[in-house]
Amino acid sequence: MSDCNSKIPSDEKSFGGIFKCYFVFQNDLWCVCQEKTDAKVETMFRKCVYSKKDRVFFGGTMLNAKWVKEHASYSSEDFVELLTQYGKPILAITGTADLSADYRQLSALNVIPNAECFTPQNVNHILREIDDNNSMMTAKKQYERLAAQPIHSDTERYIKDWLGQFKSYGLTDMNFKEIKMISIEMLSTEIFKPDSLDNYQRKHDVKKVYRKHNGEYILVDCVYTEDWNMEERRYVAKNISSDNYITYLAIENDEVVGFIGLKKDLVGSYMILDMMHVSAICRGQGIGRKLFDEGKKEARKVGAEALYISACSSEETIAFYKAMGAKLTDCPIKELAEAEPYDLQMVCYV
Repeated sequence: MSDCNSKIPSDEKSFGGIFKCYFVFQNDLWCVCQEKTDAKVETMFRKCVYSKKDRVFFGGTMLNAKWVKEHASYSSEDFVELLTQYGKPILAITGTADLSADYRQLSALNVIPNAECFTPQNVNHILREIDDNNSMMTAKKQYERLAAQPIHSDTERYIKDWLGQFKSYGLTDMNFKEIKMISIEMLSTEIFKPDSLDNYQRKHDVKKVYRKHNGEYILVDCVYTEDWNMEERRYVAKNISSDNYITYLAIENDEVVGFIGLKKDLVGSYMILDMMHVSAICRGQGIGRKLFDEGKKEARKVGAEALYISACSSEETIAFYKAMGAKLTDCPIKELAEAEPYDLQMVCYV
């Protein structure tokens, strides 16, 4: 939650006051707002705000400028009003080491009857206890390093206790699952069996697809549903666990909720991303991005220049791969293009 003005600043003088209060964390014990770091942070967010693009490149990292601009357009009062209108129980958590939100702003939620706030000490934006000097300029590396660690134990316990109140509203011990973070793990026989996809929800309702018209891809109406029967689930499970694949799984509550299957054998300088899916009930939670990132890491590890994707032509699928940085290729792999003539042939350099 921020104290940002309701409008994006029109002049550079107002920029620092808007974003320092939200993105730069300070307290009496230590201060990350050193002059050099502060200048870089201010330059970084200035570039996001004034860019006409949704994503900008800064300091070797691609930044989500669209998110920065959208978030800056809301004030604390706007958030409180929206959450008050929501009318249902709210648990707000912001750690004292969160660089993306000021924990002191949680007090603004005290006026909401159904809101409960928790501020864990030395906990960052991904609910892990920090182990470094916690700089905005190194936050991405920190997140990547700490993501493999369990979430802060006191925070996890607090969430479980808070959710416990809803058992009286019809949740039973049988379907009230213990909270676990979604983990990304390489497929192994210890965690993946032939029946591991038996309950997987593949369903995807497609409404629009891309088709080539006069040399350009355009969206056209095409309504259908993609899904797997049990035989298809077992077939996919067998394929991605074979020696031909390097597969990463997204796991929640001991169930597979997503996976990415990469062909071991390179085609030229390309590593083939052959299959990638996220369960219907878990889409929109960033799982696909995590899996794709693992795919890029694997491609770099084996010396590939790019991931090659023969992508389903649905609007949502293409939008996802474009958001990951993939682009249409002028040099498609002939065998793949001919096997799936309606797919879009894309590459994402790693």
